[in-house]
Amino acid sequence: MRIHRCNTILLIVPLAAVLACGMAAASTPSSSPQANDDKTSTAVTYKQGSLRSRIALDAYLIANKGHATPFDALPSMARRRFLDSLVFGRNGLGGFGTAELETELTRDEVIRILTLFDLSEYASGVKSRHPDVPPAWRKKQADAGKVETGFDELYRLNRPDASNRLELRQRFNVLFADLFRQPDIIRNIPEHDLLYLMRSIELTASDSPTPETIKDLRAVVAAMNESGIAQAQDFRSVYDALLRLHRFDEAKRYAVEHPNADLAELPRMVDPFHDSAPPISVWRTSNDNTSLVRTALDIGPTQILVTAGCHFSEDAAEDISNDPMLGPAFAAHAHWLLLPPGQEDQDAVREWNQRFPAAQAMQIYDRKEWTLLPPGWAMPTFLVVRNGKVLERITGWPRKPAANRQLLIDALKRADLLKP
Repeated sequence: MRIHRCNTILLIVPLAAVLACGMAAASTPSSSPQANDDKTSTAVTYKQGSLRSRIALDAYLIANKGHATPFDALPSMARRRFLDSLVFGRNGLGGFGTAELETELTRDEVIRILTLFDLSEYASGVKSRHPDVPPAWRKKQADAGKVETGFDELYRLNRPDASNRLELRQRFNVLFADLFRQPDIIRNIPEHDLLYLMRSIELTASDSPTPETIKDLRAVVAAMNESGIAQAQDFRSVYDALLRLHRFDEAKRYAVEHPNADLAELPRMVDPFHDSAPPISVWRTSNDNTSLVRTALDIGPTQILVTAGCHFSEDAAEDISNDPMLGPAFAAHAHWLLLPPGQEDQDAVREWNQRFPAAQAMQIYDRKEWTLLPPGWAMPTFLVVRNGKVLERITGWPRKPAANRQLLIDALKRADLLKP
């Protein structure tokens, strides 16, 4: 099931490729190999898959300084960002950011890097923009350039909980506003800079795009389209931003204008509230599965909220639905929450609801309404709520062992949602 698109692969328990299960990239920097024109000497060899900890990785980089390694295919800034994104668990690499690999590497180069961590099978989850041939800019561009350097600054400034979006946008304007003053400037930017300009816009927009960011996104993707380098995910970036801003009619028109972009068909969006919006609301699927209807959600009664959207959430929905103790309690008191349109794939949402009739999912209307939820979107997180306040919180659903099952049972008993 394709759900919750993002640019992190999480691998921690069970070992299954999962895109973006709500985990922020690690912030601890790692040493990076230095550029060296003379890389003909023999590198220190390591057994395949031996890089199973941050210590092992740092030792590998130090031992191979000045020697050729698979990491050399990544330019210096991209290499540093990728290494910073690595998250190690007890059994090896537990998660990694895919964006640098997708932007800079071919499929074979991705495999060579992931093989160092014994994770080559996860290469299929990395959607390279240049799967077969290295990008043309690799031979032409000796350094990162102004646009990637600006992106890197925004990347370092970004907070995982999205609490400094205004600061990011202000810095973006300082760095890049000149590029948008005349349309011809954007049209003449080379591919490398267009990609990093687009990534900069996406970083500042995240889950809260503005009309200004959508205008910028449309300008960059239009320039990419004119240059013949736009791919389906680029059009989807604009489409998703329009959905997150609730500009549904405009999103539908954009999908019609770009029929080859494979943009998911949007159901009919019904918002009966207009100017009298409730404090907290969700999109519920209509009984005939043709519409999403904005519905107020009362968080006063004692209930269970589950932030969901990844493979582990699917495991939880399946296991809990079949659990003789948890199943009835969740059927009576739980709401399975997904991120809003534009952050969740609508086909995947429909598939979820077909697969889990006892754990029907609803999409939140807007993340800004849901201040009671913890920052980010860790999945699955189980929240026991009463009178709009969180009483209990349990994160994760490991299956072997099913460590959180008893914690969840105990929490529901304390909240009188299960009999002692």
